[in-house]
Amino acid sequence: MRHFIAWEVYCLRLKYWNVKPFEKQTTPSMKVRFKKPIKWYQIIGWDIDINNPIAQHWNDLTEWQIRAIGRFMFNTRNEQVETKLFKQIVLSILIVPKPSLKNIVKSVILLSNVTFSELEQYTDFVFDPKELLTRFPNRIKIGRWPFCKTVYGPAPRLANTTIEELSYADTFYYKWITENNIDELHRLTAILYRPSVEPTPEDRRIPFSSLTLESNSRITDDIPLHIKFMIAHAYYGCRENFINRHPNVFPRKKVAEGEEENAPVKPKPYQPFSKIIDSFAMDEVQIFGRHQQVEKVFAPKFLSIYEESIKREREKERNRNTK
Repeated sequence: MRHFIAWEVYCLRLKYWNVKPFEKQTTPSMKVRFKKPIKWYQIIGWDIDINNPIAQHWNDLTEWQIRAIGRFMFNTRNEQVETKLFKQIVLSILIVPKPSLKNIVKSVILLSNVTFSELEQYTDFVFDPKELLTRFPNRIKIGRWPFCKTVYGPAPRLANTTIEELSYADTFYYKWITENNIDELHRLTAILYRPSVEPTPEDRRIPFSSLTLESNSRITDDIPLHIKFMIAHAYYGCRENFINRHPNVFPRKKVAEGEEENAPVKPKPYQPFSKIIDSFAMDEVQIFGRHQQVEKVFAPKFLSIYEESIKREREKERNRNTK
């Protein structure tokens, strides 16, 4: 074993001195010999490249980075943290995709060669309101072996979430944001994360039912709060994505000339999705069928059809007014 390690080190040295094995070479001077010194991490076989790209979008982060940033943001949500310190902590997470010795060494080498002012730009997406996190943690393990349980989250952008599930989730999310009640955050997680069944092309979670919410919450209550905080953050990103894609379903107030954009506005009373579902089920056309069939339609498809129906109704109204 010792001879094998010695041979590996010998070959590595020949590689970095551009010398072929068993080839006659004149003894290089000390200046030439140490022109390309071997780093200690190269001797043990690590190929560390500090030029690897750093994630600049929420959805480019690894799950470990999302959880680490979530822990920091949740613990400091009620405190005033200096902007520079906040950026330094976020940057220390961004340059470590996964918590391994190699990545930590790589981050130390990077910070010793590049100044913070040069790397500070990579944290801008955290402060950009247009940058949205629309990807949920894929699965979460709860408890320890042999009593460990696993729950699975929705697809990115809530692509496999039914409109009934979205209706409950949005109600709990709205209460969590407006009332800052931690119980609503627990309920939001219990809605979105459920145990697995035999996986289907659309979803590997058990089908959503409001009757199983209480039993499912007994499992998800043990999920750490900072992870639930990032689940709510991802839900906010998906919610904003729906609002931007369907402006007629979610109309925003237009800012008039001379009016301040951030002027205080009296909030409108919250309207749950359940009323929209009821209106579709009671409509004469009944595009999706009866009430129970409407509830099982995926939310993106439901909102897309609802957006188109509003456009057509407004077009008919304009045609009637022109006659």
